[in-house]
Amino acid sequence: MGSEHLSYEEAKLVEFEVKKYLKFGLVGAITAAIYFSVLALHLEIIRLNYNIAVSIAYTVSVIFQFLANKYFTFESRTKNIAHQFSKFLVLLIVNYLLTILIVRYVVETLGFSPYIGVIASIPLIVVTGFLLSRYWIYTGDTSIANLTPPLTTLRRGGEGEGGNISTTPEKKL
Repeated sequence: MGSEHLSYEEAKLVEFEVKKYLKFGLVGAITAAIYFSVLALHLEIIRLNYNIAVSIAYTVSVIFQFLANKYFTFESRTKNIAHQFSKFLVLLIVNYLLTILIVRYVVETLGFSPYIGVIASIPLIVVTGFLLSRYWIYTGDTSIANLTPPLTTLRRGGEGEGGNISTTPEKKL
């Protein structure tokens, strides 16, 4: 039976990814607060149709989400923002359509409020958003935070050092 302990390199990779997931979760929580605040404003105070209210809340929250994930979660410093944003637009369209379909089903078929519909859409939207952001939108980025583990060489530091992560991409043979 193999060792059940992670090597130093594996532990550093896990730590690296866990930090990214935690940042993504924090941005997601703030995004959700923004989303529900804007949704409540437009449903309860302005009294817009739920489709319009969901659309406005979605737009406001995803603008925040793009900027927060770009600079905070994935620490993206790419100069090709137009290409990155065009990929993000694809993510927006996919998640928007999923959200509207789920909200409509919950409201019109199940008879629940739009709030329940939005809550029901969250798990699918979170998974879709993270996977597309992590492995498609921010790929090719020169940021240390966006190097994928297979392209990253981890080295232990010299004697007496705690070790470090080298983000030098591996050379292809």
